[in-house]
Amino acid sequence: MQRYSKMENNGVETYFDADEIVELIDYFEMTDDFDHYRKTLQYAQKLHPENPDVRTRICRMYIYDEKYAEALSLIEKIGEADDLELNLLKMECFCALDRYEEVSAYIDAQEMMESDDLEDIYEYLAPVLNGLEKYEQSCDLIRRGLEHFPENMVLKEELCYYYEAQGETEQALALVSELIDYDPYEGDFWYMQGRLHFFNGDYDKAVESLDFALTCDDTDTEIKILKIYSLFMNGDYDKAIDLYMELMPDDDEIADWIDRNEDVQPGHIEEVYILLRNLLKNTDVSNELNTNWNEALQQTPADGEEGGEADENSTAPISPGDILLHLLQMFAYTVKGEQEKTVEAAENLLQLLFRIGKELDIHSLHDMPFGQLIRSLMEEMKSVFERKVDSSFAVIHAALQRLLEDDLAQFCHCYGRCTPQTVEDYLNWLYEQFGGKTIRTVLDNVYTKKTTLRHAITPENLVNSYLMNKYNRN
Repeated sequence: MQRYSKMENNGVETYFDADEIVELIDYFEMTDDFDHYRKTLQYAQKLHPENPDVRTRICRMYIYDEKYAEALSLIEKIGEADDLELNLLKMECFCALDRYEEVSAYIDAQEMMESDDLEDIYEYLAPVLNGLEKYEQSCDLIRRGLEHFPENMVLKEELCYYYEAQGETEQALALVSELIDYDPYEGDFWYMQGRLHFFNGDYDKAVESLDFALTCDDTDTEIKILKIYSLFMNGDYDKAIDLYMELMPDDDEIADWIDRNEDVQPGHIEEVYILLRNLLKNTDVSNELNTNWNEALQQTPADGEEGGEADENSTAPISPGDILLHLLQMFAYTVKGEQEKTVEAAENLLQLLFRIGKELDIHSLHDMPFGQLIRSLMEEMKSVFERKVDSSFAVIHAALQRLLEDDLAQFCHCYGRCTPQTVEDYLNWLYEQFGGKTIRTVLDNVYTKKTTLRHAITPENLVNSYLMNKYNRN
């Protein structure tokens, strides 16, 4: 590694024998440093173009790049029929190219020979098929594997992913409990359990599982984002904001997903919204993510379909995640006392409500995700909206009063007549009028008015509950 770093820094080529450079390639692959992985592989190809180990890793790179035909061609040229790694790469190509019958024939042959590699073959191919979303084939392969190796945890984990993908959450939960009992220190198992509880609408249990997942790995952003959603859906707004603020330092990790690309809108950013989009497939898990919203989304024209005149300033499809993210940003920036960013988040939220009223033809906040929360927040600020304002603010002030009355159609009528500058100036005025009454106080008031209070279990109780069970049942 020192010789490679010196070569890279000095710009002078250094000779490595095949074993050395293969070791470097494997190191960069293991550490997910794919820039150096590719550079080193190209250099290895230059130094040792006929070396079988180098050529095998070129095959693997083709597969990473989804160039399966090129990978198959090179595997045939290498011609090492008894090489397990090459055979597995070949089977991976067959899986991707919908040639599963050849994969099945290969496994049949290995079973007849009672191959010592049979368990490794199953362990390699099951994640491949699940990753390619070829669930029918993955189910077949996993069940065959478990017939031979009933206690194989890799196959059980992949079966759990299969159940999750098929929406069979009860089977998945039963299996993931077994996985956790096998290895209670594996954070991925707790994360999977948290996801399953989340999709079932059991947010208390989701938070509990995600707390254990974060105990195993407190750096995983995806787990924290799912915990934010779970806390928010459970009504623990205060805790959701606290966790959100942990993820928004100066270079705000979540907000940066919006700003990462000027021509990309929040609804297109898969990392943020995949959870809520999946949640929409199960309309019964939340009263707020209701049938009305689902039907309205289905009625909007899909990409490429006719749906009125195209708007040159058209934006991304509306996602419930957009509402949640702008709410979280507005809350968090208010708590931090950042007026400019609070106003920007509020502007985005108002523009989104305007789009919802216009594009989805929704007339009530109660018919959209988190709409009741927005209405409750505005009720807490009602005294501000009843004050007299400068005439230049009359239209936007009237628009928000219509929101307070839960009349989204009239809000859209008024808001559509406002200039962006007027909206920004008004929101700055509103921020100053709101004064020392922070959004946290408002949320506390909203939360205490909920008819049913459901709190996430505290970390102390989690630990005590866990330690009291000597069998480590999760």
